[in-house]
Amino acid sequence: MDKLSIRNLILIIILVVALGVALFFAFFYHNGTDSNPGDKHSPSASTEASEDQHSIITDKDKYYHEPVLIAANGSIDSGSGANAWRGMCEYLNVDVKTGAEQYKDAYYICEDDKQSILNLIDELENPSSVVPNIIFLTGKHAAEAVEEAQMTYLGTNFVLLESTLETPAENTCCISFANEQAGFLAGYSCVMEGASRIRFAAETQNDQTMEYYYGFLQGVDQAAKNQSARVTVSTSFTLEAAHAVRDGSPQIVFACGSTRFQKQVIDNAEQAGVKVVCSDIDYSYLYTGSRMSISPICASTVNNYGAIITSILTAYASEGWSQFYAGKQLRYDLSLGNTLGMSATANAWHYEKFDAGQYYQVLGALSSGGYTATLEEPLMSEWVTLTSLDPVEEDGF
Repeated sequence: MDKLSIRNLILIIILVVALGVALFFAFFYHNGTDSNPGDKHSPSASTEASEDQHSIITDKDKYYHEPVLIAANGSIDSGSGANAWRGMCEYLNVDVKTGAEQYKDAYYICEDDKQSILNLIDELENPSSVVPNIIFLTGKHAAEAVEEAQMTYLGTNFVLLESTLETPAENTCCISFANEQAGFLAGYSCVMEGASRIRFAAETQNDQTMEYYYGFLQGVDQAAKNQSARVTVSTSFTLEAAHAVRDGSPQIVFACGSTRFQKQVIDNAEQAGVKVVCSDIDYSYLYTGSRMSISPICASTVNNYGAIITSILTAYASEGWSQFYAGKQLRYDLSLGNTLGMSATANAWHYEKFDAGQYYQVLGALSSGGYTATLEEPLMSEWVTLTSLDPVEEDGF
């Protein structure tokens, strides 16, 4: 074989080896990338991880830690909305007026119906904006909206202050109060004011009004025994109770029900020259300035939403949404502090014989266990006569 043939053979061998090596590396490179798209070195996998990471960061960062209040059918100047707003301002360390100016995105007002409240929640949860991670709601119909919203917006925690859900989700907490204790204070005060004809007027018969009713009777009975005073208590659980005030037979009426109902009781009482004790919120805002002198309202029992909000937000700042709140229905009474009572401020207290000092003594006795209010209808003593204004339903009709 000549030299030229040998050289060509060597070149052919080199080319075959080079091609084999190239095919070998190409084969394993292909298997290491395309055949395993989930591998951390895969370009497509890296892109997907980046997108997921971005999504997680966005979801986390869109929530901020300053609370939002939705005051349905109210305002931050009066009623339960005002009570709740004071609590938020206390937590934010600003006064009510400054807070309203500085934190305009911290409260919203709407009608007290499911759709209005739900529309507002949806607006707050707009994904293009930063949304709150805790929302407090006042309003009797807030529960209807939250029942739907709690399953849609899992990143938001909801606190219902005036309504409850049968089964709240893990991101919802329902707040209620020991209405029997508030009712006790109202009943006791009516007797101490010197009234011998007292009326319990409820808009309807439900769990809440029955709690007030039991406590009210216990307070009346306790004060009547203490004062050796004979008292007649007339009761009604119908809408007609508001109009029945006009007959002038009661001297003081304890009103339980919606804001609309209680305002009707107040208007009728003013016309009839009858005094009123209201429930749930401080109604003294209806008679300010020159109208204060004609107010028929002795005082109101008040659920202290402000104290509850401050307590929840303080715990939330350090512990987050703990199991103490998650999916719970919490019932606050006087053993837990200043959670309820009567509107004993100078502008709201219009008793003539029962002074604020006496009230605080009764409040202290109820808080410490000297007096008790239970969720049971009491057996009235000989000092109290109980009558009903509701029509008696005959069997079979």
